[in-house]
Amino acid sequence: MLEGFSNLLRPFLLARSSLAAVATLACCIGLGIAISWRRAEGEPLGSAVRIRAERSAELAAALVQTALFATTLATFVTIVGAERAHHEIRGAMCAYGVLASTEHGFATIASGVLASAACAAWLALHRLDLRLATPVLTRTKLYALGAVLPAVAYDFVTSTRFALELDFSVVATCCTSTLDRAETVLGAAGSTGWSFPIAVLAGAAAVGASIMLGRHATRLRAVVTTLALAAFGVLGALAATDVVAPHVFGVPSHRCAYCLFATGGHGLGYPLLGGLFVTVCLAASLAALEYERRTAGGDVDVLESSLARWSTAASAVALAALVVPVLLYRLSTGAFVVTPW
Repeated sequence: MLEGFSNLLRPFLLARSSLAAVATLACCIGLGIAISWRRAEGEPLGSAVRIRAERSAELAAALVQTALFATTLATFVTIVGAERAHHEIRGAMCAYGVLASTEHGFATIASGVLASAACAAWLALHRLDLRLATPVLTRTKLYALGAVLPAVAYDFVTSTRFALELDFSVVATCCTSTLDRAETVLGAAGSTGWSFPIAVLAGAAAVGASIMLGRHATRLRAVVTTLALAAFGVLGALAATDVVAPHVFGVPSHRCAYCLFATGGHGLGYPLLGGLFVTVCLAASLAALEYERRTAGGDVDVLESSLARWSTAASAVALAALVVPVLLYRLSTGAFVVTPW
């Protein structure tokens, strides 16, 4: 147990746990503000108690913004830190080996994405509430902190358990040996690249739907954009493993998206997986806005059009990072490493 706590002296593990703790503390204080606001809700609108309660809602928004920044940074700190720490674990060739050596390694990545998406959705509700003539969404957004806090707290728990479980004396599993077995199983069932064309279609749909939403926001366009962004986020990550990584490294069995963050992967993981991360957060934000369309239709349209410009850029960057390596390999060699269909 003492060895586990000594892991927290390592910079990337200390930063990961600290950022998750900051996010959790911020959301806890925000929830406390929500509770105090609920107690003051029955006071007259112009009373000093009610005014203080309304102002405290702005503090809650600042706290959730802090949580979003912390969880987003913490997710990338985990990947980059694990990549740099793989030299200290025998058998680990990249961040995959470090993360796979513990029970909660991959869970801390997933929990970071979940916490960031929850914070992004809450902030979308807050921006909508600020646009309204009367703060009719204040109760909704403050109560919604009760849903954001568990996601952020779960991220803190998983990141802490990952730090305590990490054992630098073990012999880890190489990403190539593990994923090569998966590739063999998938290859026996058919093509392993099925996710690539679907991800490309989802990415193209996300870009097109975002452009249309940015021009004129409607419920249908917002729903289509949200679904396309969410689908692209998931399928793009699968395609990065199934097809993109083998083409970047020129080896069919090298199906590791984490290696794309390394120097050998030319840092492709940052625009590709970073763009997919942003699309997931924007999908959550659009879903939160669309949920309140009946409350503030016109203001929802304005905010959705604004978010659409960001989703257009993020999905376009991720789509380019997904397709370009495969096309370049095809043009330079005349073949595919893994058939992308």
